[in-house]
Amino acid sequence: MAAITASIQCLADTGCNIVSTSQLYGGTYNLFAHTLPRLGIEVRFCDAKDIDGMAARIDAKTRALFCESIGNPAGNIVDIEALADMAHDHGVPLIVDNTVPTPALIKPIEWGADAVVDASEGTAARRVRELTEQEQVLRLLGPALRQAGAPPPGRRRRC
Repeated sequence: MAAITASIQCLADTGCNIVSTSQLYGGTYNLFAHTLPRLGIEVRFCDAKDIDGMAARIDAKTRALFCESIGNPAGNIVDIEALADMAHDHGVPLIVDNTVPTPALIKPIEWGADAVVDASEGTAARRVRELTEQEQVLRLLGPALRQAGAPPPGRRRRC
């Protein structure tokens, strides 16, 4: 959850919004439906198969599009390339949660995603990674944000 939270907070501030697919892991849904709105960040949900519907939810205050490459627990598979094309047409980055398949099976960057997050638990090495996850997300998002027209991390566009 730290990587998702950090990636959204790098891009969005009070008064901004993100657009997300509606089939999400429960923790992500709770973050988007309850926590982010308390911080003043609106999350607009739409079915991942409805690309036009997602596009219609994007406005001048939209800072990112979010999806899970393979939904948890539904197992729905998202068309990353179509979402990335649509997001880029609207000047917003696509953030993909790639926890279920891992990079061993799907590499979202190769399909147009601007940033990829995943959960890590278990080994000590993975726990160290969790502690540095936010720093890594900030470092990785920097070039994608500049390319998508957003200011570098630490210099967010105000809504």
